[in-house]
Amino acid sequence: MANTHRLLAPHDCDYYLKRLEALPTKFDQVLESLKVREAKGIIPPHFVVGKVLTEMSEFVAKPAAENILAVSFQTRARKIEKLNEQQRADYQSRVEATVTSKVYPAYQKLIDYFTALLPKTTTDDGVWKLPEGEAFYAQMLRQNTTTSLNPAEIHVGRSQKQTARRKRRRPCRLATEIKWIKRRARRNAPRRLVFEQDHWSFGLK
Repeated sequence: MANTHRLLAPHDCDYYLKRLEALPTKFDQVLESLKVREAKGIIPPHFVVGKVLTEMSEFVAKPAAENILAVSFQTRARKIEKLNEQQRADYQSRVEATVTSKVYPAYQKLIDYFTALLPKTTTDDGVWKLPEGEAFYAQMLRQNTTTSLNPAEIHVGRSQKQTARRKRRRPCRLATEIKWIKRRARRNAPRRLVFEQDHWSFGLK
């Protein structure tokens, strides 16, 4: 909302307030879906929950007047020519009051939920750890690519490609090293060149 809700006219300010007032309902729906997932064993990894808690706690720690939702509104409302100073002040007061009475309590519900969830999280990140995670991964692979290969075949092919790439690069590295040796040998003609083939290394003595 701070960046995407347009504020070009007085009625936009009214819509902004309505969206703020509706946020508790939206968050209750999010919370309900999170609990459904938790009941099915679908829990975010530890680092995700930890980061979410940090960000939400920092969000509600500021006074309403300093919250991004209020600061952004104030900055953009100043540019609405059809509002006078009294109207701007009235809207700003209502926005800050709504942040305090509606937005912060909604965030606190999520903070409480994730705080209780944190001890249940693990550090073995990856969709494979979730119930039917392997099947989900395969479905996402089919949905987001045009391949009919399964995940195991994809990863084997990727490994083979990386091996082939390393083999192609080896002669290039060798040629580069030989050029470097020749240049150094020309600068140090009296010195004796040593070529240690067994270790793919070159040196000068």
